[in-house]
Amino acid sequence: MKIGIITFHWAANYGAVLQAYALSSYLKSKGCAVEIINYRPRWAKDVKPIPFSFHIKSCITYLDELYKRKVFDKFRKRYLPVSEKEYVNISDLSLLDGCYDIIITGSDQVFNPDIIASEGKLDTAFLLNFTMQKGKKFAYAASFGNSFLADEYDNIYKDKLQDFTAIGIREKSGLTVLKQLGLVGKWTPDPTLLLDAYDNIDIPKSNGKNYIFGLLFQVTPESSDCIRQLGQYYTNTEVLRLVTLKDRIRGIKGIWHPSPEKWVSIIKNARFVVTDSFHCTVFCILTHRPFISLALNAWGTDWSERIKSLLERVGLNDRFVASYNREDIGRIIKTEIDWKKVDEKVAEWKMEGQSFLEIYC
Repeated sequence: MKIGIITFHWAANYGAVLQAYALSSYLKSKGCAVEIINYRPRWAKDVKPIPFSFHIKSCITYLDELYKRKVFDKFRKRYLPVSEKEYVNISDLSLLDGCYDIIITGSDQVFNPDIIASEGKLDTAFLLNFTMQKGKKFAYAASFGNSFLADEYDNIYKDKLQDFTAIGIREKSGLTVLKQLGLVGKWTPDPTLLLDAYDNIDIPKSNGKNYIFGLLFQVTPESSDCIRQLGQYYTNTEVLRLVTLKDRIRGIKGIWHPSPEKWVSIIKNARFVVTDSFHCTVFCILTHRPFISLALNAWGTDWSERIKSLLERVGLNDRFVASYNREDIGRIIKTEIDWKKVDEKVAEWKMEGQSFLEIYC
């Protein structure tokens, strides 16, 4: 069986490339011929040409972005089965008719209009809105990104998704969204939870440092206070962060755009992790790292839905901090995680995701 996957593999984002790796690897392990369809929409930030001028700030930004893209390109070339042909718009994708037995959209936030709508126009390629006389349309662990879908998109999504053979949704709230559209789905785990191990990627070993890892999209006084509180509890530790080239020039210490393999290693070997990242939370769970997940409150809407849904499913709701409180942080820091119970819940969910894929693939 030949399967094509359409996802955000082009993104210079750790979760995006690792979930693409995990889904393609799992399907290949089941004997499927798998390709990630090289759809690189021109609206995507990580696909657009990098702006450049001879102004010093622009040069720094250009070099920083260039280096980051090269880091992720290296991972893609080594680990992702990306198709040789590149597609840049939905018209191009009509050429895929008959090329695959199944085309899967997902995982990641491929159903999130906040991401796939550019200048007010929805990119329905991620809803597989192209001609397929042969083959099946399928979604695996696709995410709406929020707990709701804006009314203006209801008819579009209902029309496009009703042609799908099956719809796997990453967040529990996505089932409610589908129900409101008159559709049925299955709550499925992110692909990164499908694999038993990541032995096939070259994850660096620990360098022996004793550190707390802070991976935050949204740096706030509260998140900084959380890290300080951890530093007081875990003495003789340093705080490790990811930094940009601009940060390095300013003398801010940290790791400059590590590879996805190194990123996993950093999580795996941390003493404790503070994050507002979904996939960082996933890898804390997979590597048994104690963690705190902070809400993305300043981003508006419900961007933390994906983390809340994940932690609910694996019984770690108490590690999520929606409203910052020092006493809650102190309690979480001191509370050990029963990893045996967590592993049991992860294994159960993993089996559901694997069974879902095996039924249709």
